[in-house]
Parts: sequence; C-alpha cells; structure tokens
Amino acid sequence: MTVPASIVRDTGGCRESHANLVATLSGLDNLDPTRPSRLPGWSVGHVLTHLARNADSHVDMLDGRPQYPSLERRNTDIDTGASRDADTLIDDVATSITRLEAAWDACSDWDFTATTLSGTRPGVSLPLLRWREVEVHRVDLGLGDAQLRAAAAEPLTFKKFFSRELPALREEKPGLREPQYRD
Repeated sequence: MTVPASIVRDTGGCRESHANLVATLSGLDNLDPTRPSRLPGWSVGHVLTHLARNADSHVDMLDGRPQYPSLERRNTDIDTGASRDADTLIDDVATSITRLEAAWDACSDWDFTATTLSGTRPGVSLPLLRWREVEVHRVDLGLGDAQLRAAAAEPLTFKKFFSRELPALREEKPGLREPQYRD
C-alpha cells in the first residue's frame, strides 16, 4: 500500500520537531523539572512526562488500542512521572520518541480509526495531532527566550506546522486570519 502524502509530510515535520526538542533538552545544563511551566498547574516535569506518555499513546493507537486506558490513568501517569530528575525525564522523552518513530516506519496501512480521549479520529490524522502536541508543549516548557528564538530559527518547524494546520482551522472557523511570521 502506498503511504499517503500527508503521512510523509506530517511524520517528516514531526520528526524535525522531535529532533529539535531532544536537542534543546539535551543541551540544557540546568533543567529544573519542578519549575512551573507556562501551562497552568503543570511543572516542566509534568509537560515532559506528558510528551513522553503522549508518544506512547500514539504507539498504542497504531497498535489498535485506545490512546489511554482512561483519563484518570493518563493524569496519574503524568503526576507520578513529573517528579523524576531531569536526566530521567529527558531520556524518557527521547526513548518514547524513538518508539513512536519506529511505529510510524512499521505502519503500512493508515486506513484505520483511532480512539483518542476526545473521540475517534482517522489514523491518517495521528501524525499531525502528535506534531501539534510537540509544538504547543515546546512553548509550554518556557525554556527561555534564547531557546525559543533558537527553536524558531531551526528549520521553522512551528511555521511549517501552522502552514499545514491553518487550512483545516479555516474550514472550522471561517474568517480566521493567518499570523504574520517574522524571520
């Protein structure tokens, strides 16, 4: 079966985002997992644990299982994992990304229905959903202006993501204006 062009595009963009995230995290000398993130109520450790468990949940959906066993289990896993040290969190993020990308490579049929926490979705939409999670939560990590500028100067994955995402958003919300990017 031929892999849909959207899968090639979305997994490619998400792989870039994954690589940029791991490189940024690995390059930090003083990551404090207990520091509050930009996401209300969550620390940096919560966001990193969520990114890792979200990657694992995508592997589960590719294997025909629901995204999470339950909302309560998802939340408990995030709360429990948030208290780990920085090196363990970074390794968890990197390892879960490796598993997800291997699962993408092994998937030969994207014509399936996945069960997410918010309902069912076509399997072909999963890489874009993951890409959105990574890009949004990179900002939530609040790693500092220097890291955010560096992320923006990287292959502009955030810009690429939104150029892919905006057409679908325009269909849902007529009149939506496209943001202006500054290079």
